[in-house]
Amino acid sequence: MNESHVGLCDGRHPIVQNDETPVTEFIFPSEVDDPLDFTSFHKVVSKWNNRWARSEVETLYLYVTGLTPLLTAFLSNWVKIKLVKTQLVLMHYNRDTEKYEEEVWP
Repeated sequence: MNESHVGLCDGRHPIVQNDETPVTEFIFPSEVDDPLDFTSFHKVVSKWNNRWARSEVETLYLYVTGLTPLLTAFLSNWVKIKLVKTQLVLMHYNRDTEKYEEEVWP
């Protein structure tokens, strides 16, 4: 299966896949200065999604890093561009198991 593992925001904490492979691609390359700058968040995810939409990836695993406005901006844009050929799987960290849990986005 052709898949990609991407973090929402770099710099919040180290992100590794459940097989211990580091996640090295991020939508937001560093911590955001203003967590309420919704307009800039939408611009960043729109640019990233438009570039990424041309790929042949079947499944995108998005590692959610806890900053809700970044996630809502991403999901809002994802729905707008309707990448029906790509399955979106949100990855949420489970503190008890120290692994990520999958949430398949409808």
